[in-house]
Amino acid sequence: MSLTSGRWATLAAVAVTLAALHATNPDVGVFYGEWESFVNVQTAKFPFAWAPDPYYGYRLLPPLLVWLLPLPPPLGFLLVDYASLAGAAFLLAEILVAERVGRGLATLAAVLFLTFPCSTKWLVAYSAGPDAFYVLLIAAAYHALQRERWGLAAILILLGTFTKPLMLLLALVAACRMAHGAGPARARLRGAAAGLALAVPALLAFALVRLLWPPAPSGFLGVPLTTAIFENVRLKLTATSTMLPGIVPQWVELPMAFSIVFGMVALILLAHARESLRMLRARPDMLVFLLGTEAAAFLVSYDLERCQLYAVIPVLYVFARVIQANASFYARPGIAVALVAVQAGFSELALRPADFARYMSHYMSPRVAGAYLAAWLAAGIALATLRSLVPRRAPA
Repeated sequence: MSLTSGRWATLAAVAVTLAALHATNPDVGVFYGEWESFVNVQTAKFPFAWAPDPYYGYRLLPPLLVWLLPLPPPLGFLLVDYASLAGAAFLLAEILVAERVGRGLATLAAVLFLTFPCSTKWLVAYSAGPDAFYVLLIAAAYHALQRERWGLAAILILLGTFTKPLMLLLALVAACRMAHGAGPARARLRGAAAGLALAVPALLAFALVRLLWPPAPSGFLGVPLTTAIFENVRLKLTATSTMLPGIVPQWVELPMAFSIVFGMVALILLAHARESLRMLRARPDMLVFLLGTEAAAFLVSYDLERCQLYAVIPVLYVFARVIQANASFYARPGIAVALVAVQAGFSELALRPADFARYMSHYMSPRVAGAYLAAWLAAGIALATLRSLVPRRAPA
């Protein structure tokens, strides 16, 4: 891949954004080794000293990379996080350009990715988690699918499986991508099978590693994985959220998390709901990518905001296509500046990771949730008013 002037501009925007986020983040490494990242920290120090944790112990790749670096583990994890975020942002822009999105808009999407809540600042505060490296592998694997480099995609899916097993979803995304389009039904079926086959090396490698290096009988969660999933789903369906205890069910935290992370992007998609749905229906791979990620988050995660980054490719694909299709409105300088300013207010620029109860739906209070709803309502009304008042330009 040659570095054209456009790619250099994207890299520069990514570097400046990361520098600004680091300079405004007083909580770098503050959660290092806490919660399940404790497993990663121990693995980076003594990678083969004991049987793996049954839930987190096979997320081997990021801590093994840190173990190989000639740096203290805290600095090694931080370096891996920042390098991963920079690479993922750059590849995201390349993915959008390959989908016929303009370079400027694709670069803006890369900056948005880095500034969404629970992205850069949170990940380098959490530090020893696998998420930053995982989103890099997601972006690299999808870009390989775009370029029809199937062998590379299979290798990346294999690597991703040893970061988070959800990476296997990319094989289903590949199957949808390869089966979509014109042609005989038999050819589309062969394409779907070939896409699913990209998961075979990952499944075989994962099974072999578990066979040769069995997990410990119990782990960080203290219960079987199936029990943990069942309990998580039960709580989402039957318990109530801290956002409005005794009234609001926990499952509303999933759409709340989507709105918290994507902010003005989510509002724009809602304002163009029919157009957004039409774009997703026309791209089964993006639809499966989005729905599969959200379904997995619902099943296994409490911190739903952290999982939204895994779906950033389909979300920003639809967003960019909507903006381009309605450029006569969104490209007006005054409107563009206003929307960027509002998004900056919704972004991680103004947040402190240590105050995660202020921007993670599973922990926030009714007052904080009410403030978010009031802000979204005000921004939504302003956007609808502008769209109704600003005359549409005729196509050139």
